[in-house]
Amino acid sequence: MKYEIIKGSEKDFDLAPEWATFKERNTSGDLFFSEGHSVGCRVQGITTKHDFTFDDGNNDFTHLTLIAERRPITEQAWDGKGLPPAGCICEYRGNDTSWGEVKIIGHDEGKVVFKPSGEDYYGITPSHKAEFIPIRSSQDVARDKAVAKMVSILNEGTSTQDDARDIYDAIASGKIPGVKLG
Repeated sequence: MKYEIIKGSEKDFDLAPEWATFKERNTSGDLFFSEGHSVGCRVQGITTKHDFTFDDGNNDFTHLTLIAERRPITEQAWDGKGLPPAGCICEYRGNDTSWGEVKIIGHDEGKVVFKPSGEDYYGITPSHKAEFIPIRSSQDVARDKAVAKMVSILNEGTSTQDDARDIYDAIASGKIPGVKLG
């Protein structure tokens, strides 16, 4: 995760857990990381090596000295338009095979370089032939499988994938009596 440093420096968070947004000192001189000052926020003692959460009996924050603060930077997710950016995890389909999860390594002279999930090799494909989509939810995958089956059933040369999606959506919303999704 990337962070914007509000106070202090990145070095202040060298040993911090991923969730920590504050580095502070109490009046006893103990250092700790915390994710906030609300009931239930996690705290990890640096000096005392003691982990706890803020609760109703431990929420007097007036005695704390703020040493450093950071804020997570949320990067806008790839929306499926254009090529996926380097570092993006998405789905790829080549040569009309099934979709598989890949990590985009980068782009090089009109080619997309990617690494399939769990594999030891890298794939390269021309960007004009690349089929990449954002990671689909399990519901989206189930919908796409059902749509593909409907297309194969309706495929008389005149039906389209959009027609099949309309059928699926009608079933899902209960607009086709007696037909339910399992």
